[in-house]
Amino acid sequence: MSRISRQRFLRGAAAAACGLLAAACDLRPSSTPQLEVPGAATAVPPRPPGGMPAQASPPRTVQVLTWSDWLEVHRDVLDLLAEEFTSRHPPLTVDWQPVPLTSGPDAPALGLQIEQLHSAGLLFDVMQLPLDFTSHLFIGDAAVDLYPYIRSDKYDLADYWPGAIEAMQWQRQLYGLHTQVRPSVLLLNRALFEQVGLPMPMTAWTWPQFLAAARRLTDRRQSRPIFGFALAVPRHYFTLPWVWGNGGTMLSADRGESLVAGPAAQEALQWLRDLALVHELNPRGTDLREADAHHAGDLFVDGQLAILYGFGGSGRTLTHTSGRASRGYAIAAPPRGPRQAASFLGRFFGACHLSKTARVPEEAWRFLSWWTSLETQRQYQAKPNRFVLPPARRSLADEFVDRYGAATLAVLAYARPLPLHPKWYDLVQAYDQGLVPVWKGEQSVAEATAAIASEQNAILAEWRRKQQGTP
Repeated sequence: MSRISRQRFLRGAAAAACGLLAAACDLRPSSTPQLEVPGAATAVPPRPPGGMPAQASPPRTVQVLTWSDWLEVHRDVLDLLAEEFTSRHPPLTVDWQPVPLTSGPDAPALGLQIEQLHSAGLLFDVMQLPLDFTSHLFIGDAAVDLYPYIRSDKYDLADYWPGAIEAMQWQRQLYGLHTQVRPSVLLLNRALFEQVGLPMPMTAWTWPQFLAAARRLTDRRQSRPIFGFALAVPRHYFTLPWVWGNGGTMLSADRGESLVAGPAAQEALQWLRDLALVHELNPRGTDLREADAHHAGDLFVDGQLAILYGFGGSGRTLTHTSGRASRGYAIAAPPRGPRQAASFLGRFFGACHLSKTARVPEEAWRFLSWWTSLETQRQYQAKPNRFVLPPARRSLADEFVDRYGAATLAVLAYARPLPLHPKWYDLVQAYDQGLVPVWKGEQSVAEATAAIASEQNAILAEWRRKQQGTP
């Protein structure tokens, strides 16, 4: 993935913007996701004027800031679709503007650079970015609430998966619309299930049934041991669903207090820890080294891991997970917890935002609503693209069930995101890093979650002080 320095990023973006000017002159998942558009409770700002008739309007360009890697892969398809947009909305044209982005440790730095671009007036009309950057957009007041446009155009949100809308909501405002989604699922090795005579459940099994199957699949006695289960990585997107399934959560409903040390959360994390350290289902570090594997995904591809908890979606799921292709696997829903079924609607690409500094806001919305529409996304999905994930729209996903699998689509009905919060990155970092000693067997769940809750509460308190302007 492309990586750039802060100075190079700002210098390149500024040069691109100046060239254009010269040429043209967490975290609690809601149990009932809110799909309705807020009404009278939110003041509706006036929309920009609709403009002159098409034959009298001057040519205008909608600048779309997007991830350079994604643009490179899909350039041909995007250009074709952009031509169709122009034919339907003359005299508008689309200009895809690439920007190198990465997630992980560099996300805050690049998010800050996006904020700085906005402060300098250099952001473009529409932004299509990975979910990691969404919090940085509305922290810096860079993205526009879409609800006024949605109300005015009667844009229908009912066709979206609930989690895709929840992922973009903050304080009754909607900061983006998704085109693609990606839930956490279980990847099952067919051959290993067949060897022990186990059927492969696809949509309905419980924690006890899952544990019994994983124990039966595990065989450490052979020279080439077989492991029953592993997380692709022990991070929040693969551990929080177990907490949710047990009725727990990370933050209170108002997102003002950490609840990770609550009984339901602790019980779920203890159960997950015991899978590795008590039942010994998971490969240890020594097991990975002996197999010359970098992570659990490698063992799955090599046929030494029966169940891998990762992200599902495209036919390249295992390539995304391990860097190598594999066949002979199936996708199943995660086991249902004692309280409910749960899956994580993960960090995915396809969140479209309307920039607050848009030069042509009405036209930018026209593009965004067209790009996220059922018809346009059907054309996008139908193209022979790489790295295409399940559609954010339910009805469209049903048309491509053979590509993504019934189990993946079943999970999408209840998959949840981490809802937006300005301190999103800091909160999940505290959670993930605080649990590392637990997975290593160096600290108890109770001790670790108490420390995590303390750190998260400090983060939330500091953010509230800054919002209130108090020292």
